[in-house]
Amino acid sequence: MKRPKLSKHDRYVPIVILIIVGVLVVGAGVWYLSKEQSSKLIQVPADPIPLPPDPGEAGKQTLAGIDSDGDGVRDDIQRYIALNYPDSEKTRAALTQTTCAMQGALLDADNEQASINHVIEDFAAGDCLSYIKGTKDAWLIFAALRARILNTKDRSLAYVRATQHFSGHEITNTPATELKLGCTFNPDLMRN
Repeated sequence: MKRPKLSKHDRYVPIVILIIVGVLVVGAGVWYLSKEQSSKLIQVPADPIPLPPDPGEAGKQTLAGIDSDGDGVRDDIQRYIALNYPDSEKTRAALTQTTCAMQGALLDADNEQASINHVIEDFAAGDCLSYIKGTKDAWLIFAALRARILNTKDRSLAYVRATQHFSGHEITNTPATELKLGCTFNPDLMRN
């Protein structure tokens, strides 16, 4: 029996379904992490990391959010990273790398080539985080961060549009011995 030819839009249905399932899995992971960590207090290091002010609801008004210091990381995410990983400079650097790639994807969601480049950058940042934290912990940490980054409907929809551009492309698994190459910094030169 001959399969009917799918229209251009019908071909995206499986991708959208996969993304929706992924978002649901991430949400469940964040719920689990929140539940697991709810009894833990955030420890502030002796020499606190300088933090921008909490943007509150004003930070959710646009895709770009508020980035008061212009470092490419929204203030709410910069605070999240610093407060949740105060004792690991390497982890903060890897999560900042991931955040910059994802923020770029959100802002360039309607630009096919830029979106593809940001997805590749995001995969590299994932390799970097896996080098630092191990694959299992890296996935959980990344899932929680992604849920924070995609904290509005507009941001989630922009991310879906950006990742749709990657459809038809492939990324091969990076061998464990090469994960460090995904870092845009040298984690081995950092103390912790």
